[in-house]
Amino acid sequence: MKNISFQKFLQSISVFSISLLAISILLFTLVIPQYYLSIFPFLFLLFYIVNSGFSYLMEISAKRRNMVVIRSFLLGWTIKFFVYVIFLIIYVLLNRAKAVNFLMQFTALYIAFSIFEISYLIRNFKNQSERGKI
Repeated sequence: MKNISFQKFLQSISVFSISLLAISILLFTLVIPQYYLSIFPFLFLLFYIVNSGFSYLMEISAKRRNMVVIRSFLLGWTIKFFVYVIFLIIYVLLNRAKAVNFLMQFTALYIAFSIFEISYLIRNFKNQSERGKI
């Protein structure tokens, strides 16, 4: 993961987030308005911030040895996981009536952002291995 531009990642995740948010707004406005939760836009912000922080951690660790990258990846993934779980638990405990709806929306965003992040990482690893930088 050497020389991956953090700005490039921020641009990509920003475009992805705005596109997904626009699709979600259309979906909640036109198709399923009864399932819209007021916290939904903040979920985008949560995923954006957490994934950007994880990418920044990977950017810093990529400048070191491979073992540092592996440890940073595992540490970052663990921190992301616990941030998400803590957020889920707090919201569900405070809003039990809307818990199922919230969990479905959270899971959908988690899957979407995970697919984005994994595909971005794979693309960059592939590009760098083709250039002989890994």
